[in-house]
Amino acid sequence: MHKTMTTLPAGRDVARARLAVSLAFVVMGVTLGAWSPQVAVIKQRLDLSDAQLGFYLLILPLAACFGMALATALSTRIGTGPLMRLFAPLTPLALLPPVFAPDPLSTILAFFGFGFTFGALDIAMNAHASLVERHIGRPVMGRFHAWFSAGAFAGAAMASPLTAYAGPTGQAVITVLLTIPVACLAGVWAFAGAQDRGIDGAPLIALPGPRIFIFGLIALMVLAGEGASLDWSAVWSVSVLALPQSQAAWPFAAFSLGMFIGRYNGDHLRARMSGATILLGGALLWSAGLAVALASSPLWLVIAGFAVFGLGISMLFPVLIAMAAERTQRNETAAIAAVVSMGYLGVLLGPPIVGFISEVSSLTTALGLVAALGLVVAFTGYRSARR
Repeated sequence: MHKTMTTLPAGRDVARARLAVSLAFVVMGVTLGAWSPQVAVIKQRLDLSDAQLGFYLLILPLAACFGMALATALSTRIGTGPLMRLFAPLTPLALLPPVFAPDPLSTILAFFGFGFTFGALDIAMNAHASLVERHIGRPVMGRFHAWFSAGAFAGAAMASPLTAYAGPTGQAVITVLLTIPVACLAGVWAFAGAQDRGIDGAPLIALPGPRIFIFGLIALMVLAGEGASLDWSAVWSVSVLALPQSQAAWPFAAFSLGMFIGRYNGDHLRARMSGATILLGGALLWSAGLAVALASSPLWLVIAGFAVFGLGISMLFPVLIAMAAERTQRNETAAIAAVVSMGYLGVLLGPPIVGFISEVSSLTTALGLVAALGLVVAFTGYRSARR
């Protein structure tokens, strides 16, 4: 199999690499949490319909796929550490162009740049996380993804007071200024050199095997659910619940908090339960939580529903990544990239489809179909993981 790895220093260097990966996940989470309320602001600034916004949102995951392809190809030659050093600070910086873009064309270009850096960092940090997990010798992938959720919660929670204090533009700028130093530390503390590069002569891009392909299809559905929460929860809060812009991020903040709790404790579940059981139980919670939120009027019940939604979906993607890394007979980074890239097709397809369905029906109906998707994941995920 195309896995090569030099002997890694033990102790302090491994601990620093673990911290580096954790910080990279935090950076990505904060950036995403800060982005969520900006979607509603951009929609209003450009006077977009739900369907038009859905078209714009197609650009982000499409660009992310290009970034993932580049990161996967480069990682087979130089390893993921150097990629972490490059893309960890670039990702939060890429948040600013969409915020300041004055017209549709510049907004499209800014969306592409943001999605590209986001996808490249996603591959680099997940593959580096797999490397660290392998050397620690026990499940920690869920804990890494927990720091992403913590960052997303922090970014979304900060959005309300920062928007009230400095406006939507100030919220983005302040968030980026706070995030850049953390991103630089993540790059400095990552493993040096090409610890997890592919063997000489290995192909830059490897097609996934049938098992990895199935995990990728499930990841597609999972990230479609996550993407719907990210891109549409704030819009739904404003248009359906009539919340002010300063409170629009509350449902996504609750979702992110639920994700953090589930992922922070999820490695204990991985050590005691099968991946099939985690996929089944988590997807059922996803479906129930979102259904309750959409059917509720009191804000506290909406927030509670989104928190349960986040709790349920929290470990699904980390489990799929871990199973891909464990069961592949090929380059580990390529297997992870296959699952992540197919997952991003869910981000690519999910939010725009929500927008198109909303245009002909209602946003609540469209999000209700996302709740139903959780039932599909519960069935298919359980059966596939048991094989």
